[in-house]
Amino acid sequence: SWGVSATYLGSYSDRLWAQSAQNPGVFLGLGPCTLNTATGPRSYPVCSVNGNLNERRVLSLENPVRSSQIGALDLNTDIGWQKYKGLKLAARHRSTTGVSLNASYTLSKCEGTATANTFNQTSAGYSIPDDPDFDAGYCDQDRKHLGTLNMGYQTPEIGSGVVRALASNWRLSGILSARSGNRINVTSGVDRAFNGIAAQRPDQVSDDIYGAGKDASDLEPGQQINDYLNRNAFALPAAGAVGNATRNLAVGPGYWQVDLAISKLVSSIGTQRLELRIETFNLFNTFNWGDPAANLNAANFGRITTQAGAPRILQFGVKYDF
Repeated sequence: SWGVSATYLGSYSDRLWAQSAQNPGVFLGLGPCTLNTATGPRSYPVCSVNGNLNERRVLSLENPVRSSQIGALDLNTDIGWQKYKGLKLAARHRSTTGVSLNASYTLSKCEGTATANTFNQTSAGYSIPDDPDFDAGYCDQDRKHLGTLNMGYQTPEIGSGVVRALASNWRLSGILSARSGNRINVTSGVDRAFNGIAAQRPDQVSDDIYGAGKDASDLEPGQQINDYLNRNAFALPAAGAVGNATRNLAVGPGYWQVDLAISKLVSSIGTQRLELRIETFNLFNTFNWGDPAANLNAANFGRITTQAGAPRILQFGVKYDF
């Protein structure tokens, strides 16, 4: 009545659609300079500032007159890749007593370059357009641990008369779901490369990226709220440089929830049947933390201000089959 299995899951995907800037800004140093613009030469006391981004773009430096109406320019092309590998352990139990169990646990890892999972935004592509692998890191959908446990039980038909009607044909089914937290991409919030590309990352200056220098799973509740990520583990990169922090290097709080359904089958005349049902989502009203703010330039960096999932929900139902 028991069955167990171990499965290796692996995949590699390339030629995935991704976004690459074709007309980014060029860092020209922090000294004074004169740039050719559509209206003629213009001098700047500081050559690379966000205010003259359009004058420093690739096409503007080549021909400022012909490119005067061209700002951000992105190419969607098939240059992305991702690879996944995981070990899945599963167990099943069936018995004549009405009990059934189905459990699975997956230990996995997904790495690759960033790929668009929503409608593309302007200047939101690779940090270094000519080097997509610089943005290689953990996939947005990466989950190191993923587990589920399904349980079902149906009471047998016992007794007779009122006892049989009340005690027989009850069905209980429950699901325990647990998983590692979401991947978190720590961003600098500042265009230190002066190229106009969004979601730049900071430098990582310490391995203790979680609050109080601890692993995320060891944090006290108060630390999870106010100090989930350690601000001192990151720093803004030098002017004209991109940060060395790996994309999606942090992991948010884990998540678990138990759902339960109880139903009662009432036989009627002929093939008619009545089912009474109550379902509870998040049976124990578990509070799961949301993800912390990951913008290093924000005042609430590392702070959790959201909840993941929903509180306990009850719903009742009656189904009549005929």
